[in-house]
Amino acid sequence: MKIKKDLPGFNRGGSKTSFQAEDSIFFQEWVASGQPQEQIPISAVCNARCLFCSNRMNPFPIKQNIFRDIEDVKLQLSLGSANFAGEIHMSDSLPGRISEGEAFLHPQFFEILALVREKYLANILHFTTNASMLDEPLVQKLAQFRPLEINISLHSTQPKLWARIFQRTEKPAKIALSSLSLLKKYHIDFTGTIVTLPMICGWDDIEKTFGFLADNGARSILLWWPGFSKKTPEGMKKEIECSWDEFQAFVKRMQNKFPKVPIVPQPNLSETLGLPIKRIMKFTLLGNLKTFGGAFLKVLWLASEAAYPDISRMVEQAAKSVSNEHHVFPVKNISYGGNIKVSGLLMVSDFLSAGKKALEIWPDTDLVLIPGMAFDAFFRDLQKTPAIKIPEILGRTAWLIFDNGAFHQIRGRGFVKPENDVKTTFEKILKFFDQSIQEEKFDAVSSIVASFPIPTSEGLLKKIEFRNFLKQAKPRFPSNTCFEKRILEKLDNNRILCMEDWHGKDTSTPFSRWLFFKKIGDNWKMEMLFFGQENGENESP
Repeated sequence: MKIKKDLPGFNRGGSKTSFQAEDSIFFQEWVASGQPQEQIPISAVCNARCLFCSNRMNPFPIKQNIFRDIEDVKLQLSLGSANFAGEIHMSDSLPGRISEGEAFLHPQFFEILALVREKYLANILHFTTNASMLDEPLVQKLAQFRPLEINISLHSTQPKLWARIFQRTEKPAKIALSSLSLLKKYHIDFTGTIVTLPMICGWDDIEKTFGFLADNGARSILLWWPGFSKKTPEGMKKEIECSWDEFQAFVKRMQNKFPKVPIVPQPNLSETLGLPIKRIMKFTLLGNLKTFGGAFLKVLWLASEAAYPDISRMVEQAAKSVSNEHHVFPVKNISYGGNIKVSGLLMVSDFLSAGKKALEIWPDTDLVLIPGMAFDAFFRDLQKTPAIKIPEILGRTAWLIFDNGAFHQIRGRGFVKPENDVKTTFEKILKFFDQSIQEEKFDAVSSIVASFPIPTSEGLLKKIEFRNFLKQAKPRFPSNTCFEKRILEKLDNNRILCMEDWHGKDTSTPFSRWLFFKKIGDNWKMEMLFFGQENGENESP
């Protein structure tokens, strides 16, 4: 939705009496990112025009030159948990449809900062900046809101080169270079970011910049390989282009020269080394309607160009231990072009283009696996094209796969043969329960309790009280009798109710037993236990 122009100050942080969250691009994107508590961006306004800035190289327009409304910030803060202990990032913008700006430019910056600190008393507040505003008055005032961590984007220590890269004058360059000593003076932690531009600065100057950050106490340093797209002008491309091999060699050289400084090279072209391939393959052995809930026979993995070498190697190795076929195909980023290779910037159109080519090679493919990191919480790419278009157009079942090995079936619902039949599982649990009571192994029964105190027909019972409760109940379940009727009801995906009718001492008068089970991890645990009265009047659970 468009931002309403009749709301005074909306774009520049002015106050007003009403606010509508659906009009805020910041709130919309926060929701689309899955409502991450650590993300509270407040500015899409920047005071520089970096040569390498991706904002001008995107194949689609992104929102720029707006500040976040303070009422919008209040709304997000009200939805967050005060128990959240992680860092709060106030400059980053995910999933990537808003320009990342200078938070310090916001006209209500310190008012917002006070609101955030009121909610998150001890969390580290994180900002990314070109440091051109970090003079002593600002740094001194910032220090009142510690703990803070400032990420300084610094690509050369020479004011002339700094000004060229940021397309500004040398005056703000001197402020930026002086800021590191000020941060140290006021006990504010900082990290550094360097975009390696050897065609402009030369590797020697880049190394001096790295040393400058390290010597001044940078807690870590990000080294960015400069990216460019098909929209980057040819002249600018020649200025920012950097050999990948030279970049890697520089990273290794800095790691050897500054062993105590953590170095984070970006982008991460080994993004999938931790992907649990075998776990995902196991899932592909179930759920195919065409094989009556059995395996998908031929599986196609679509991988970014960055991930393709590692994915291919790992899939080839793991496929030896499964019965179905697995193939990997690289997805070229046609949308961005240039040297963009990572999964997070792929579009639905890129997956469709690669998928169609792959299906010409393996036409019998019945399952396509797609990296989930290319999509937001609503399973849309950066252009808001939904992932469902992929199975619709390719005519195949498609899953989004995630770093933890989980998957999401985009369309339809497969018929899955359950690995463990629910009825069989609970028959074993209940048999164990009854045998343990008969043998007076009450601690064994306690081991399947979800937590104490446990709700029972005698009220909330602690562990010792629960033992006595079971001991008193033992005569009601003699070893030579069995339940008369048992019904299992699924309350939700994680809760099962077992209702039983038993004969008591007077066989003409049955009584009931209700057991509530809750799934915790991979195990079912007893959540509540209620016994009915032998006179037939059941207690209300």
